[in-house]
Amino acid sequence: MAQSYVPQGTTVICTMMTNSSPQKLGISRAATIVHKAKGQPLLNINDKKLSGPFGCKNPAKFWGGLQALCLGIALAAAVVLTGGAALVVIVAACAVGAVSGVAALYKMAHDCDIIETSTWLFPHDTVRIDKAKALLNGSNISCTKGGLVNIIMDPVIAQDAAEQISNNNAKEVLAQMGSQFLVGAISIIAALPAGVVGITTAAILATPMYWFGEEKPITEAINPELKDKSYIGSAAENVTGVVAVTVLPGSGGVVIGYAVNTVGRATGSFATQLEGGIIAAVSKGKLIKDIKPSPAMGWGLLGAIANFVINEESDRQENELAVETEYLSKEFNNDDASNGISVIAKNA
Repeated sequence: MAQSYVPQGTTVICTMMTNSSPQKLGISRAATIVHKAKGQPLLNINDKKLSGPFGCKNPAKFWGGLQALCLGIALAAAVVLTGGAALVVIVAACAVGAVSGVAALYKMAHDCDIIETSTWLFPHDTVRIDKAKALLNGSNISCTKGGLVNIIMDPVIAQDAAEQISNNNAKEVLAQMGSQFLVGAISIIAALPAGVVGITTAAILATPMYWFGEEKPITEAINPELKDKSYIGSAAENVTGVVAVTVLPGSGGVVIGYAVNTVGRATGSFATQLEGGIIAAVSKGKLIKDIKPSPAMGWGLLGAIANFVINEESDRQENELAVETEYLSKEFNNDDASNGISVIAKNA
């Protein structure tokens, strides 16, 4: 099927967008070939300038989740602790949350800059515009952050697509934030039998554990083929870690540790590899000589299981939304396939 060439100002959407409006595609070069009816230059594969950011969902989920985690920790600490102990945990959690908010806003605004280093796919094979392959309405960019940028010639279709895709992505962000708020609160409450030291330790460890455990966006960006596999490790981490060091502190824990480490290597998850190494080391007695079951450990195990269930359910919802978003993007692209300007490429 013949495809249209693409003039400057054509609308584009992204599967990762949280902005409910499409962006427009432009150039930063001196153009010599112009579409007379629109008064705009025709674009080639070197043209990647956007009128504004899409508002990438990945940083919104990662940093928003960290903010929510800290809020859950702070509120739970305010309930279960009093005096200076509560103040220390609350202030620390709020400080991390504030930094996360600033980071999220910055990353959402600038992550789309990365398409400058990405490559347009499916341009015209032979036609050159200003010495570079011509863009067509079927061209797209596979962003290294994981999104797919599609050209939508009809601005009405583009607006509808932006609204539906951003709505789905917003639901993903909310699912992540909601789950992490509960995880933060439960982590503190589950540590209550261990006293002030246990609660403070749980609060301190929550942020680095989140950082390692939520590395999925990074893993997917580096290697999209690991998108589904990267979730395998998270299913084993929380529960096996606690079980190994509380119930099976001997050889059984070592076996579990090696198994988790193997899963990490197979899925490309550094966090899972590290988790397995720690479990094995603790179980061997290299870090802790004697670990005996106690009420505090029982509460910790229950908390770990609860957080595991919450994370898994959140991941399931987020995955379903992501699949639906990809489907929507394809459908909108198909709906727009026959649209374009009067200048078409018959042999694209």
